[in-house]
Amino acid sequence: MTRKEVDFKFDEIVDFAGIVDFMNTPIKRYSSGMTVRLGFSVAAHLDTDILIVDEVLAVGDANFQQKCINKMEGIASSGKTIIFVSHQMNMIESLCSNCFLLSDGLLKQTGSPKIIIDEYLKTVFPSQSISQSIEKRNDRQGTNEIIVSKIKVQNEKTLIPNVIRAGEDTTFEFKFSKIKEVDFNSLRNISFSANIDNENNQRLAMMSSNAISLELDLKKVIEQGLILNIHKLPLMPGTYFLTTFLGNQENIIDWVISAFKFNIIESDFYSTGRLQEKGHGDVLLDYDLTYE
Repeated sequence: MTRKEVDFKFDEIVDFAGIVDFMNTPIKRYSSGMTVRLGFSVAAHLDTDILIVDEVLAVGDANFQQKCINKMEGIASSGKTIIFVSHQMNMIESLCSNCFLLSDGLLKQTGSPKIIIDEYLKTVFPSQSISQSIEKRNDRQGTNEIIVSKIKVQNEKTLIPNVIRAGEDTTFEFKFSKIKEVDFNSLRNISFSANIDNENNQRLAMMSSNAISLELDLKKVIEQGLILNIHKLPLMPGTYFLTTFLGNQENIIDWVISAFKFNIIESDFYSTGRLQEKGHGDVLLDYDLTYE
């Protein structure tokens, strides 16, 4: 910037960075967050054709992050180019039109945000198996005539096994095995439930055949299995577990605690590039907030 440009944009830069109360403090005494905010503010007010932004949204409060997003959207919409470097998948999904995947300083792949995000996630979750067999779990409870033998997750967007983007439609498939001879006439009013727990073993949700008045046919359960469809799975990024139960009020046939482990990753759930902060609950609600 020329001196004239600095004078013209000085107040706007200071206000955007939120450092008006620290104007007489030497920059060497700024916190790392303050330094990054000031750096972004200066760069964002340059009249440049290409703006390179490296992990700037990893610092600062929610208000500053939103100001950065709005500023970058404004620059991009004016026809200029932004190179946005980040590990925040929801921000990349919201802001970017093309992606580059880097590894050890080398360019591995280019493509749409969806394709590149999936490729990146494969490096984060390299050893995930498509299905999880629980047939040999020896800590299960019940009579075990019929057991849940395998659980598999399918989702509409993420190609990585057992990894689900927050808010996407998700299908859990359950396979069953008959271990002992079964007297089907004696097993009546049988229900199946799958419960979601967080890493602290807190119950977040229960999905039961009883709740939706589905009467189970055990022969079909064994032959065909069960499919659980969850619409717009509303969970924050993190690790979760399914606990499965088969039985009725009098008899437990098969009960496996933490039978299936899966991961929820960031997504652009609210179409804003942002999610609620961690530590403020596990559930994402689809809501509106308006004036009366």
